[in-house]
Amino acid sequence: MGVEHSTPGLLLLLIAFLGPVIVLIRRAAAGKSIFIRRIPGVDAVNEAVGRAAELGRPISFTTGLTSVSPVLYACLGVLSYVAYRAARFRSRLLVPQYNPEAMAIVENAVRDSYREAR
Repeated sequence: MGVEHSTPGLLLLLIAFLGPVIVLIRRAAAGKSIFIRRIPGVDAVNEAVGRAAELGRPISFTTGLTSVSPVLYACLGVLSYVAYRAARFRSRLLVPQYNPEAMAIVENAVRDSYREAR
């Protein structure tokens, strides 16, 4: 005989995973606020950009030796935030690139962030 998959343990596991999801969906639909923890790395980026602005030094951001890939798109999210903060503080931003295709995408992301900051 084979093992039956619909066991009481599986039911408990299903409730343990789906219970919090259903509760949070109902809380969000009711308009109650949900606590979202602040990421410490974002505070460190803000401090680094602010420190560079105070010292009058440029900010250097690199995406590494990546080509157009999911890693580049992940970097673009952080780069857009750093470029926005640099534009707000009127700091220089240096973004060295290895790949010409990635350079065009990065230039557009930085340009959009600077326009948004104005």
